[in-house]
Amino acid sequence: MRNFDKKIIIIYTLILTFILFTCFFSKNIVSMYSIYINPLFWLSLLLISVILFKDKKVRYKGINDKIQIVVIGMLIYTLLYFLSGLVFDFAKNIYSTKIINILKNVWMFAVIVVFKEIIREKLINHSGKKITFLILITLIMIVTDIEIIGLNYYLNSSELFFKYFFSTIFPIITSNILATYLVTVGGCKTSIAFRLPLVLIKIIVPIQPDLDWFFTAIFEGILPIIIYFYVSKYHLNRTNRESRRKEKKTMSYFRFILIGLLIIFCFFVAGIFAYKPIAVMSGSMEPIFYRGDLVIVKSIKNKEDCKKLKLYDIIEYRLDDRVVLHRIIKIKNNEGKLTFITKGDNNEIQDELPVDESQVLGKIEFIVKYAGYPSVLLNEYFQNN
Repeated sequence: MRNFDKKIIIIYTLILTFILFTCFFSKNIVSMYSIYINPLFWLSLLLISVILFKDKKVRYKGINDKIQIVVIGMLIYTLLYFLSGLVFDFAKNIYSTKIINILKNVWMFAVIVVFKEIIREKLINHSGKKITFLILITLIMIVTDIEIIGLNYYLNSSELFFKYFFSTIFPIITSNILATYLVTVGGCKTSIAFRLPLVLIKIIVPIQPDLDWFFTAIFEGILPIIIYFYVSKYHLNRTNRESRRKEKKTMSYFRFILIGLLIIFCFFVAGIFAYKPIAVMSGSMEPIFYRGDLVIVKSIKNKEDCKKLKLYDIIEYRLDDRVVLHRIIKIKNNEGKLTFITKGDNNEIQDELPVDESQVLGKIEFIVKYAGYPSVLLNEYFQNN
């Protein structure tokens, strides 16, 4: 199994051809694509791979325990996921829960997950389990999971794409990295135990937690990273000394990539990128946003960015040693130097001091309800102690 099987090139070629087909032609057959073309392609590919490769049964050390770890992780995730609805409220499932529609969704989404994971195993085992091919397989599966048909809609707006990346693409990336790792150490049954519940939860249960994009990114994006560390720890304990060195080398790549993604997410929270999150500490802008909400601010780095600000934009600006989030109610231009008059929506009078363009730090782009409460509580704790 360690050697590259040239016949696997057929599977790679078919998948890449299908990706190109999806990019260029699927828009014209949207109604048929999800119900017929996509599922039938993966079913056909599965049948082709079974015909091409008559595998002997591969023995994975501790496979039952690894599956058990994944299942327990998914049960805990499911519990926390639905308990979050008590905080964020519940909403009706966007998918119909009539029996016929559930069966249709199972065919369009859940069955494909099973097909893909079996094919992922074929690709990994017949590519020699080399790290180059593991990365290639993961990238291919990531691309096939992204809905290319509707991607242009999100590319039209930086705000829409920002939300779409963290709520959808980020979880797809981390999930596929974990799935490749799980297949490598435990076969497709282990990866199916992880990926299938994520799909079934969303298409079967009639009510869903009303999570926004930010908390969706936290729940679905960080879950694979947590499961990875538990499974990898168990796997290393089960492997003998000789194979452990080889496994450590392979797993170090997965660990590096997953930690890298987590660091990127942390950098976003820390405000390293063009967008940064800020917890709302007061109620001066109610009812637009409340104390405990989180606002996503697009950084303003220079004078040209300041010129793009318009009347009634909500800005972040520095006042002495604190940060203020208020609305622009008047803009003054004195020989090319901008000054902004601001006011909190919930305040009776405008702010006492005008805001110089050098004080402006950013513009509020969108709001995440309740997500800033941990920062507010920590701030209060340290102020009182």
